[in-house]
Amino acid sequence: MKLRVKNSHSHEIEDGLEFYQPEDPDNFGTWIRVEIGSAESNGSDDFTLLVCTPAWLATRVNEDADFAWWGRHTLIVARYDSGQMKATIERRVSRFSGG
Repeated sequence: MKLRVKNSHSHEIEDGLEFYQPEDPDNFGTWIRVEIGSAESNGSDDFTLLVCTPAWLATRVNEDADFAWWGRHTLIVARYDSGQMKATIERRVSRFSGG
């Protein structure tokens, strides 16, 4: 069974990822929900993913009292580009098949 991204959105960004333009595309981070399911069905499962730039991550690490930050379910991008982010996530998902 082939898996695909059916939808993605951020609860932090009102206009949607494709319309959003951050003040600084090189310093950006948001949590997004990615809906992934079989290409042959209407159902999907939701996955939460942090998408951020190295500058955004560096700021968070420096602000933390321990000067550390645990990362998981994270996609680090060079700069904000919603089309590139979507394509990167879709490429990753296409590598997997459901069981």
